[in-house]
Amino acid sequence: ETFIVRGDIPNITDEGISSLTNLRELNSERNRFTDRGISRLTHLEVLLLPASPEITDEGISRLPHLIQFIANGNHSNDGISHLTNLRILHLENGAVRISPDVIDHLPLLEKIFVRKSEMRRWKKKASPFTFNKLFDHV
Repeated sequence: ETFIVRGDIPNITDEGISSLTNLRELNSERNRFTDRGISRLTHLEVLLLPASPEITDEGISRLPHLIQFIANGNHSNDGISHLTNLRILHLENGAVRISPDVIDHLPLLEKIFVRKSEMRRWKKKASPFTFNKLFDHV
């Protein structure tokens, strides 16, 4: 059975979320998850946790099936480069440790969403073809 969790879930712990082994989508602004709980969700395809300081490169690197992800200031190329099935990457404010070099490790990537304030930094480093094909701003 497939599960999708959306909404604020501030009272669910790592132990609670990790029991949902068939979870496919996790979308929550407010939560208490850490790398320990997230890394048990090996079937997860969509991870949208923009304000999750306890989820780092270590946790996301253990999620091989992710196709959509929101990165924040806790993430870098080291973690993102393990997400080889990723198709959509959202870079939230503060995701400055992620550089255009990560694109080379994401062969299925279709779209990157970046804040307007970050667009110039990415445009300078990405090839014109890559930039026009992948990038959009929010």
